[in-house]
Amino acid sequence: MTSSAAVADGERIHPEFADLWPESRGRIDAALASVERAVAAAEQHELADDTRSEARAAAHKLVGTLGTYGLSATAVTAREIELAFADGGAVADPAELRARLDAVIRAVDSA
Repeated sequence: MTSSAAVADGERIHPEFADLWPESRGRIDAALASVERAVAAAEQHELADDTRSEARAAAHKLVGTLGTYGLSATAVTAREIELAFADGGAVADPAELRARLDAVIRAVDSA
């Protein structure tokens, strides 16, 4: 696991935005679900182009949203996920991608 995946745990939402977090969780969870579908497909070596594109867009949204809320390290990990889905080739290491996604999910759940 990369260092950015490891440091995503334990971050806290910026206090000025804490009251907005519950409203954003639905969109965040939907983006995470999209990425989860793509990671699961990559693990099975069945990642279709449309699933890849949807996951890349969802990860991009996560980067912006999580960064806005002050979850900077988690946003960096989401950016790594976005980049993993950026090209049209096979995902280099589905297990690494899974570890990154799990780190983002843990950070979001504990924020």
